[in-house]
Amino acid sequence: LQNELEAVAKSQSELAAAQSALDAQKVVAERWSELDKALGGPGGQNFRLYAQGRNLRNLLEAGSEHLVVMSGGRYRFEWNPAAGTLEPLVRDRHFEAPRPVSNLSGGESFLASLALALAFARFDAARAPVGTLFLDEGFGTLDEAALGKALDVLSSLRDAGRQVGLVTHVAEVKERIGTHVDVTKLGDGRSVLSGAGVSRIG
Repeated sequence: LQNELEAVAKSQSELAAAQSALDAQKVVAERWSELDKALGGPGGQNFRLYAQGRNLRNLLEAGSEHLVVMSGGRYRFEWNPAAGTLEPLVRDRHFEAPRPVSNLSGGESFLASLALALAFARFDAARAPVGTLFLDEGFGTLDEAALGKALDVLSSLRDAGRQVGLVTHVAEVKERIGTHVDVTKLGDGRSVLSGAGVSRIG
């Protein structure tokens, strides 16, 4: 009986030690569980939204500076973190509520995209200088006033030392640009370049 009592006492001691270790692991597991919830599961959705949201806010603030100028003060960017999405909104001075970017017209979308591209180029310049910016079309969607403001913004970049290349068929844009490289179709999928800095080889 004494041996059995000693075995029971030993088992109880081991059980108590195991329970203590289990309780300690439960505390650790609870801590990791809370962190997992905060991050948003294995994909880290919540943390990704938070981290990208901080960058997006900075980008939208910088883009708004350009958008306000090009839209004559009508539009500026906003972001609603409570929506659980990174889609930016556009505040229209003519309306009370902000509009989703999907609700913008062709010309408005081009101005918004151009404003964000200019802001993004400025952010990249902090790490690696962005000396040249190329924009492909979109100017045909703008009315005369918006086109003039957009070209004024691009001219200010050129005056600040940036090279700005525009791909366009819009005559008004061509008239504002002093240096041209023209692409002329020859047929059969061939074209020829002419203009400043173009030399024929062979």
